[in-house]
Amino acid sequence: RYIDWTPFFQTWELKGRYPKILDDEDQGPAARQLFEDAQAMLAKIIAEKWFAPKGVIGFWPANTAGDDIRLFTDEARSHELATFFT
Repeated sequence: RYIDWTPFFQTWELKGRYPKILDDEDQGPAARQLFEDAQAMLAKIIAEKWFAPKGVIGFWPANTAGDDIRLFTDEARSHELATFFT
């Protein structure tokens, strides 16, 4: 539901845009088979829990220093947490 399938098909050198490529006279049979295989693999990945997504999100006070971004632990910006060098 969140996958842009057009680049997926292009990677396999199938020319066309999803979902129209599935009905294409020349590319359609290969595209349909590839799509079915991909759907089966995605179902297996989900069912067998191959991945355990983890992430961290946070909001910190920040200032710029030239092109860099400095994060601070407090609103007074007295204790620097990290610097992102850009």
